[in-house]
Amino acid sequence: MATKHSRTIEELEQLYTAFNQGDIETVVTAMTDDITWIEAEGEPYGGTYHGPNEVLQMFKRIPEDFDHYAVTPSRFIVEDDMVVVEGISDVTSKDGVDYEIPFAHVWRLDDDKIQEFRQYTDTVLLQEAFEA
Repeated sequence: MATKHSRTIEELEQLYTAFNQGDIETVVTAMTDDITWIEAEGEPYGGTYHGPNEVLQMFKRIPEDFDHYAVTPSRFIVEDDMVVVEGISDVTSKDGVDYEIPFAHVWRLDDDKIQEFRQYTDTVLLQEAFEA
């Protein structure tokens, strides 16, 4: 029998897979209507986005700015309604340079919907990939 924690991890793994396959609609539909999405300051999309539509508009910019952008989670830490995910962003800049950028994502869930997302990453390296 699956535990709530294992179901939560499985659901987030599915969202990472959907994002990596370009299925942004699946990611957006997993959000609450009043989601707060926080990208690390100092990176190309740094700032706070409110609501699924603002997040969607930010996501749409990624293929315009990078040849490849995928996130690979490696560790999940679940505590109540919070999940911390560690992993690597595999990024290819427009000039073809590959980057492996570590991240930590903090998710807050409400009835299995994403209420809040906060990103921590190497903003200098991500900005370098963006500008290349």
